[in-house]
Amino acid sequence: MHSAPETMVAVLLTGHGGLDKLVHRQDVAVPWPTAGEVLIRVRPVE
Repeated sequence: MHSAPETMVAVLLTGHGGLDKLVHRQDVAVPWPTAGEVLIRVRPVE
């Protein structure tokens, strides 16, 4: 079984507005699913 990394790359919405409210980060904590949820890994096409 593979383990999930501790951090992930994400684009976060920081408020109402346009593209100026999106922030690209590479240090976002990976969320852990609870009962009835799943965690899906998305990888770029090579």
